[in-house]
Amino acid sequence: DIDLCYLQLANLEPEKSGFAGESLIELYLPAIGTGYDTSIPGNQRIGEIISLLEREVEEETGGVFCPKNSVLCEREAGIILDVNLTPKQHGILNGTRLMLI
Repeated sequence: DIDLCYLQLANLEPEKSGFAGESLIELYLPAIGTGYDTSIPGNQRIGEIISLLEREVEEETGGVFCPKNSVLCEREAGIILDVNLTPKQHGILNGTRLMLI
């Protein structure tokens, strides 16, 4: 039955399914004083995610703001995220507030 199939898919653990999921975060850009909600992949290293976010910000601002060589940090604590770790290893969950500087 299709409902049972959907229920089983919904209850898969990320580690068991091979899908690391995404986290919806609030990304703040102090250089332009604005923020927006975006999602980040949970299975990629922060270094790769920063490149994705830089491109996304450039598109979002229509090319007005083109961040390069940015760092990603936790907005509340100001801790710079290790580029070699994944969001999951950093404990990033839905709703986490990050800053791209």
